[in-house]
Amino acid sequence: MRLAFVTPWDPDDDRAWSGVITPMADALAERCEVVPISTRDVPDSFLDRGAARLLHGWRGRKYLVGHAVATGVKRARYLRRNLTAVKPDVVLAVAASQDIAFLGGNLPLIQVSDATMTSISGYYEQFTHLLALSRWQAGVISRHSARRADHTLAATHWARDSLIRDDGVRPGAITVAPFGPAVTPQGDEPARADGGPLKMLAVMSDWHRKGGTRVLALFEELIRRGVDVDLTIVGDVRGNPPAAVKTPGRVHPWELRNLYASSHVLVELARSNAAGVTLTDAAAFGLPVIATDTGGVSTIVEDGVTGILVPPQEMEVVSAAADAVERHRENFELMGKAALQRATTLLSWEVWAEKALVAACHLVT
Repeated sequence: MRLAFVTPWDPDDDRAWSGVITPMADALAERCEVVPISTRDVPDSFLDRGAARLLHGWRGRKYLVGHAVATGVKRARYLRRNLTAVKPDVVLAVAASQDIAFLGGNLPLIQVSDATMTSISGYYEQFTHLLALSRWQAGVISRHSARRADHTLAATHWARDSLIRDDGVRPGAITVAPFGPAVTPQGDEPARADGGPLKMLAVMSDWHRKGGTRVLALFEELIRRGVDVDLTIVGDVRGNPPAAVKTPGRVHPWELRNLYASSHVLVELARSNAAGVTLTDAAAFGLPVIATDTGGVSTIVEDGVTGILVPPQEMEVVSAAADAVERHRENFELMGKAALQRATTLLSWEVWAEKALVAACHLVT
């Protein structure tokens, strides 16, 4: 089977879409012929560039060129020419709603999605305070791409529910296929120490969205309660964390692997989280998680089994997370083993690719 792997990202960039594009394509390439097609270099339409210059920032509102109709039409033309040259059996469009919304034709097409426009509008910061025109265009793109797809691989049940409710997709045309990890063990990582302080890890791509201030408040609350805790925050750090908190900034993947392997618990008190790749990373290393029950997190973290889910509300989250540490610390090792099992049976690229190929084979037979 020849599969066109369509994405607005660079398929060779191991950081693309939180690091999942490359392992996704690699897992498919082990099972079929994969032809990458990237729309990354397609220029935005002249119309949308002009609209962005004129309208973006007006009354504090945003104009999203990346979800605009004129650029979507332009990308569809580019994609159509490439698909004609490639002649694939099936198209797999990854986070490519703008590319496929106006594609037309009858090539079998599978869409990979972790959210709908309705579900992330006002939920993720970049999709908040949109101009009415931009919000309308983004909705058109989302609905048209959902209708053009013959099947959708939804990263979580949260995404699946929104596809059905908001974009009118038939339940039978959706497969829930959680992503695998962006960072995986190599076998040479340090062992997780028994005893000593509780090693707590947070990985921040976006300080506000990932709940950076909440994590610091949790650290301080645990210290106040007399818990011996050691906190490391990787990535985006704002403000002035306590001197005791380790803040190495962005680290090389091998160093992140070591931190996943040697920590006792990952803490992700996010305000919004569509799929949470750091959560699948943690599972791959047998690392239990304390996370807010928001977005698609409950598909990845099995509450009480592979980690603890806490309420996302600002007034409750820190105390609930501190309570979870105190009540379940002795169970973290068992939770880690359950997380590793879940990583093998559900949160792996091998499982994801098999689901993708089942959907593809069904469309071409």
